[in-house]
Amino acid sequence: MDGATLACSAALTRTPHLKHTCCIIGAGEAEARAADLGLPTPDRIVAPLGRSSLALSAIRRFLRDRRPFDAVQCWTAGIEATARRACGPMTRILPLPSPRVLSAAAADAQTRSNRADARRALELTEQDFVVALLADPPNTGDARQFIFLIGLLDIAGATICGLVDARSASLARARRFHARAQINWRLLVSRHAVPSLIAACDAAAVVSRATNSHDKPPTELIAAAHASGVPVVAAASIVQGRLYPDEARPDCTASLGSANAIAGALLRLADDRPRLALLSDAVRRHARELVERSDYARTLQRAWRGRNADAHEEAA
Repeated sequence: MDGATLACSAALTRTPHLKHTCCIIGAGEAEARAADLGLPTPDRIVAPLGRSSLALSAIRRFLRDRRPFDAVQCWTAGIEATARRACGPMTRILPLPSPRVLSAAAADAQTRSNRADARRALELTEQDFVVALLADPPNTGDARQFIFLIGLLDIAGATICGLVDARSASLARARRFHARAQINWRLLVSRHAVPSLIAACDAAAVVSRATNSHDKPPTELIAAAHASGVPVVAAASIVQGRLYPDEARPDCTASLGSANAIAGALLRLADDRPRLALLSDAVRRHARELVERSDYARTLQRAWRGRNADAHEEAA
């Protein structure tokens, strides 16, 4: 989960006086994505078949070898459940941080992002209008629907560059559509984590798989995008949440999250660059306020230290 990785990275940066041991559970790709998002990962546990629940023995062995420590902070619900099964009641495993803390930390991780550097990495010019597909994990984003809506924008006269993760759902179908459409817009398929490139974008969109309407919204990635000054167009149910300032909601709301509605919202932003600049400032300011109000680093430190901890060491 890229949002959780961003949050963990920010938490470690904000607490350099504590000793952290960082461990990734997954394949080498997971370690590479973590590095993209600024998280140093000196340790990695291989998850058989990509399932952390099958790594119980390895997790148990890793924690035994790293003792003593004050607490284990897991950053996703799945890893937390696996760690509790692996370690039992004698190991102090902390609950998943609240959505408020995770979003604030993810936003904080992106406050230092640089638009010029990110655009150079993608070989973009200032004239390119770039829209990213946001999904966490990436395979919950529908690349085919996203490419379809970018095509609608091209038909409407807006030249758009689309950025998608290489692990997005229906990517092969999206590539075929793009190849056959014979139109002018570019499709960038990144093997790097999209949040690491989000500062290069002018806007982003949440386009979930039609086959699963219950996918969790990528709230941490929305907060991170806003911290980079990138407004995110999404369904009304997402935009009405605390991640959006009041002045951004009318421009970022896509009724029911349909491709047509998202395309319409993006077209209005592409056609009105002065309004887009104001919107960018508004979401960036709101994200920074979210970070300041949350005081997330102190909240995490209180949980890590507990009431009786003296060494103040934590395994993350």
